[in-house]
Amino acid sequence: MFASTLLFASLMLRQGDAALDQKVTFQCPATVASAAMARLSQVTGTPLSAQLPTSGEMLVLRFKDVPLRVAMDKIAEAAHGRWTKTETGYTLTRPGDVVRAIEHQQRTTRIDLLRKALSRRMQNFDRYDSETISKLFDALQATRKKSEPEDRRARLATAANFYAHKPGERLVTRMLASVGIDQLADLPDGQRVVFSTRPTPMQHGLPSAAFDAIAAFGREQAIWFSAPMEPAAGSHIDRYVDPEVQNYRGPDLTKTSNVLMVCTPDWADGTLQINLKIADRTGAIISTARSGIFLNEADEGPDPNRQKIADKAFTLSPLAAEMKARFAIDVDGTPTPKKPLSPALKALLLDPEHHDPLELFPSEPLLAAGEAANLNIAACIDDSSFRVSLLSDATTQQALADGTIKDGWYVASPDNPLKPVHESRAGLASFVRAVTKEYACTLDMRAAYAQHVDSFQDSFGQIMTGVLEPDLPISGDEDWLFVRLYGMLSPTQRDIFAKGGHIALNDLFSAQQSVVGQIVFSREIEDIGEGDSKPSDSDEAPKTSLANEPTEVLPNGLDNRVSVTMSTAQESALFASFKSEEGEISPMAVTDIMTVALSMMMSEFSDVLPGMGMQTVDGFRLGQEETHTLKILVPRQGSDSEELTDAHLLPGPVLGFDKLPADLRQQILSQVDTMRKAMKEVRERGFQGRGGGQGSGVPPPR
Repeated sequence: MFASTLLFASLMLRQGDAALDQKVTFQCPATVASAAMARLSQVTGTPLSAQLPTSGEMLVLRFKDVPLRVAMDKIAEAAHGRWTKTETGYTLTRPGDVVRAIEHQQRTTRIDLLRKALSRRMQNFDRYDSETISKLFDALQATRKKSEPEDRRARLATAANFYAHKPGERLVTRMLASVGIDQLADLPDGQRVVFSTRPTPMQHGLPSAAFDAIAAFGREQAIWFSAPMEPAAGSHIDRYVDPEVQNYRGPDLTKTSNVLMVCTPDWADGTLQINLKIADRTGAIISTARSGIFLNEADEGPDPNRQKIADKAFTLSPLAAEMKARFAIDVDGTPTPKKPLSPALKALLLDPEHHDPLELFPSEPLLAAGEAANLNIAACIDDSSFRVSLLSDATTQQALADGTIKDGWYVASPDNPLKPVHESRAGLASFVRAVTKEYACTLDMRAAYAQHVDSFQDSFGQIMTGVLEPDLPISGDEDWLFVRLYGMLSPTQRDIFAKGGHIALNDLFSAQQSVVGQIVFSREIEDIGEGDSKPSDSDEAPKTSLANEPTEVLPNGLDNRVSVTMSTAQESALFASFKSEEGEISPMAVTDIMTVALSMMMSEFSDVLPGMGMQTVDGFRLGQEETHTLKILVPRQGSDSEELTDAHLLPGPVLGFDKLPADLRQQILSQVDTMRKAMKEVRERGFQGRGGGQGSGVPPPR
């Protein structure tokens, strides 16, 4: 972590202030720095404060009988800040030179990792002939015959060496080298950046060496496909991993007119995704290549400067232990426990504004591990640490896995100290309370929450609702940017859409325009030639062309040719409540015909469905499901769209199966018959087909 490695010369405070020599003992769970410094001031009598942005950082602190000067230095190190003398005391700041130092080290680290990654890819890069390819393939197949655990690393290395010799991988390597490591290191985190040999204003230029790389790609494709590679019987490893057929010898690259390289870095995860497109003068795609660069692939081992500690177990509080157990159940999908959530934990989860989730995790494990290992703690944390800590064992080694341990101190910081993850606790509170109150997660609830978080996956909202209402299905597969855009729509705009209208880009609010831009330029255009009007000859474009590249279609960025529309379709929905073997009845929630049919035949096939738990339908209610198709229209008859679904109950009583509409009953019974036949076949086979054994009837994949 950057916090544990950056050293600032100005951290050491003036030695002349005797107040800083006093010994201090202090502890606090996750607390914003401004409040933590106020509490520390009360303990020491020395006025301490924090200025933005450090005042909003979350600190976990534990130190015993240490000089205040030392504790303040460790806090500054964790928060990537600097103490500045005020008239009465000291304030924690992060001035511009500190920010620039962090940015410089981050960039230096990326350059070093990129250089090592490209070096690994270019090992044995000079020689390329059919004999070499054949030997690599034979070596790969030989390693697949070994199953001992100690052979795993060798198998992975052999496989990586083989695939690195594929023509597409070598092309990606050459293209990256032509751009240069310095330029790659400057790519903005999480953004889709396009390089081109014929760049538009929205693209970066590729050097002329790109065409030399394409020529080498053509020569190496011919060598690759001529190399003798005979896969063993049933082997999954052959040259046809790509969409290439046995007699294929590669595309005609002499028609190459433009080369695009799309780069999407995720520096926090240490990955760089590459998508190459080779097009002719009409924009038709001749060939493509995809690859991923893994910057942290090399295992450099433990930090030799890190102080070693014994691995000791510690005990969590009953509240933290319950949260950990409930989250494990939610993650691995095991049945919901019979014991209800404790009132204390439920109250805490429903009030994140006053009981921050970080006070439980990672605060409790950090403080408990510090006590068990006799370490002082200065940790600056963000929301990403919650899930990691929740999934870790209650041991000192796991609780203190990140950060540095030196001279009796554990110091840690977020992965990116300049962009810590802190979602709105007010937005989180509104979301979890609404879901719990209504026992539903409506589209409006999701859309309101989407204004506060970038993604539902791994958000506090996903974690908290999974623990509070584990039986409630909540969709997390929607494109969250579209959910956010939906939540921004005004009643007037929705009325325009209801009447079949479009809203041009210039008529959207600025915040809506920003989200539209994020959607359009973060992906390829989904649909080509599917607009509402008939395309002209100049607008028509095949889907395998640059017409689905947004930086080609909108070369100068968003303009008023972009518009937004939304259509809504309604259909009937079925809600049901289920009774478990123990007699517990779940709340009424939307369900589907297959789930109902399965519950109706569980007892009949309990031997075929072991461990699923018997449940029966307790009652039905009718409802309605709405599907809102939100669409962004772009030039050349292209569009990006997402279907956002919502379901709600209609007024009416709880129904038994015999009171359901006749057509719905028939659909359920038909599904029961289909599933009964399948279960009988499984029972008669004696499960021989499971796992691809005798009689599975499943041919080996090619």
